[in-house]
Amino acid sequence: MDTILIADDDSVVLQLLDREFEKYKNQFKVIQVGNGEECIKILKTRPVDLLITDLQMPKVDGLEVLAYVHRLHPGLPCIIMTSYAETYKEFETMVSANAPNVKELSTKNAIRFYSKPFNAERLVESVIKLLSYDVPGGLLKGISVASFIQMIVMENKSCALEIRSPDEKAGFLYFKDGVLGQAVYDDFQDEEAAIQIISTHNPAIRFVKPPGNMKRRIRTDAIGLIIKAEQRNS
Repeated sequence: MDTILIADDDSVVLQLLDREFEKYKNQFKVIQVGNGEECIKILKTRPVDLLITDLQMPKVDGLEVLAYVHRLHPGLPCIIMTSYAETYKEFETMVSANAPNVKELSTKNAIRFYSKPFNAERLVESVIKLLSYDVPGGLLKGISVASFIQMIVMENKSCALEIRSPDEKAGFLYFKDGVLGQAVYDDFQDEEAAIQIISTHNPAIRFVKPPGNMKRRIRTDAIGLIIKAEQRNS
């Protein structure tokens, strides 16, 4: 029996998913927690086959949960729930960089996205599909750089990312309060480096320790850089 861990501070969402998963109680064991801190505690103490997490949670947010999973539980399939947009069209616009259907990425990807409110029945169908695949190691390999940047911007997150291409070239992006301030890639710096990094295909993404006292050197906002990268690659 597979174990599914669900992290969300919204009791209505938890009740909705609980009712839907009840139909599959002979197939799944479901554990529900109300924040990212509790989620990590569960991951430390017992095996989990799939994680469903909200991004905006108290104490520890969803991005920090993903960072923890990436470090210590690579390959764990994950579904992200978001409330960034009220309509599918708005959400599609935000994360259109890499997927024609952003509510549900390819069944070969480790990460999928659902915008709130969502169809619980379809989400459970995604769980069944995900658990039927042997997902390759590296949780953050199923998402484009552009999509992940947009999550950080909307979360107003301060962090640093290492982006590694399949040929092992590494780039770094540095954010403060959701603003992309610096970037380094090969011999490139800042805006040009960011465009090169955003254009990376099949990236491996991980959090790294951010530099102290980072000063903003990139003046174009992150969405503008994503657009420039898309235009260059078209």
